[in-house]
Amino acid sequence: MIIIGAIAYKKGVPPLHQVKGTPAGGAVTAPISKCTTLPLDREGGTYYDLDHLKNIVEQLREQLVQLFLEKNDLLDDEVVELSQQLDQYILVIQSKMMQK
Repeated sequence: MIIIGAIAYKKGVPPLHQVKGTPAGGAVTAPISKCTTLPLDREGGTYYDLDHLKNIVEQLREQLVQLFLEKNDLLDDEVVELSQQLDQYILVIQSKMMQK
């Protein structure tokens, strides 16, 4: 796993917009150009367990919400790229769950 960024939660900072699933007590901020990535094997799987993958999905989801709030455009290249990355992790999780 390569960690090149993190999500920070600042208590007492009002959110730009309240979005379902975001904390009500403050704003979620994330370095948009930095995210957590995992090496994928040839089958699209990873070498990590489901709980770890779910944590990464949640981090990416929060980054995606923040990025959308900053860009205010679902078709922005960075928003689309992050959304596609999130989709890949969701598909890996679904695949692992179907194998059980």
